[in-house]
Amino acid sequence: MLEGYTLKSKLLTLLLTGLIVFTGTASADTIYTTNEQDSVNCATPLNLNQKNVKVLYESEATKDVDKLYNNAKEGKGHLKKDELAKFTKGEVILEGEGKTNEGKNKKVTVETIATSELIKKYEVDGVIHEEIAVTQFATPTAEQFEFTTMAADSNSGGVVDSTSSVRAYSTNYFNRTYANGQNNCIDLTSVAGGWTIYDSQVSVGTKRVNWGQTGRRCDNGAGITQSSSYQYPGGLAYSYTVPSSWVGVSLTATATNVGHSSRAELVRGGSIWVLTWTNNVLR
Repeated sequence: MLEGYTLKSKLLTLLLTGLIVFTGTASADTIYTTNEQDSVNCATPLNLNQKNVKVLYESEATKDVDKLYNNAKEGKGHLKKDELAKFTKGEVILEGEGKTNEGKNKKVTVETIATSELIKKYEVDGVIHEEIAVTQFATPTAEQFEFTTMAADSNSGGVVDSTSSVRAYSTNYFNRTYANGQNNCIDLTSVAGGWTIYDSQVSVGTKRVNWGQTGRRCDNGAGITQSSSYQYPGGLAYSYTVPSSWVGVSLTATATNVGHSSRAELVRGGSIWVLTWTNNVLR
């Protein structure tokens, strides 16, 4: 229980989006069979003005997080619902200091909502390329914070204020390609995210972000694991560019795992919660 803590004051109702922890699934020396259909890379051409490039659509990525959140709530976005689900496979865990009967820290799974947008679409030698952004949000409730803070089997009987204290978000930027009618290649290009604080009593402590891309290379079918080192954002927003040397991986293979992850400490008074988010494109 927080010292000097009143449930009717703004308890943490966090509006959180996807900071993601990457876990690979295929070793770099794994070899897979390939075919002509898969032998295409989804890297962006160095010059979109070259003669063999036909730009079909182009727009600026939305930076207004409130607008993105409203789109997610309303189910708006570029990707259809079933396709969006494939780009947002992951899990958000909120862990507090309260203990279970077994003596372990209490944890809850937090639901997410997401939206997507098309930034650019172009054709190169008959292959369709799309640049898309996928943003996720999760909203741990005040009740979830209460549950993970209280000791096991205790019940304060209080009423929890549902006012949001913090909003967090996370965006993955991808290139993907279509060849021979197949949506067959994906390449992570950058990641971004951050937190907006609405309650001066709430702060974000240690933050950790990393990203990765594992699976079957689009250009030759060999297995590859690509992952970043941990990054520790100093402020309440972050943005990282994925190395251009990374290669796209197949969306049709069974070992595909592409995305980014985070671990953040959420602090209010004398209590600390840990939010762990794993959000990947998985096959």
